[in-house]
Amino acid sequence: KHGAYASTNRQKSNLIVIDSSAKASSKPYLYIDENDVEASHASAVGDISEEQLFYLMSRGFDKDLAKRMIILGYFRPVLDRLSDSKIKEQIVNQIKGVIDNV
Repeated sequence: KHGAYASTNRQKSNLIVIDSSAKASSKPYLYIDENDVEASHASAVGDISEEQLFYLMSRGFDKDLAKRMIILGYFRPVLDRLSDSKIKEQIVNQIKGVIDNV
């Protein structure tokens, strides 16, 4: 934002590929309108972490539930910002429907 002198910002994208036919790409873009701004960006793309799956399964969760928990965890930061619980529930149900078909 113009006038945001000496500000700091970090942009981060995490993409998870849950289907062998899916593709994911990230194009981070930072628009900086001042000279004295500290900014950075990062991106990570990958499959569901085998390490995370192992951890959850070692705690008694079956593999399908562990996958669902990991995938929903990717959406949690966005879902937590929604104030309308009805819309949040609809989105979660749509995500679960997609996960169940993978």
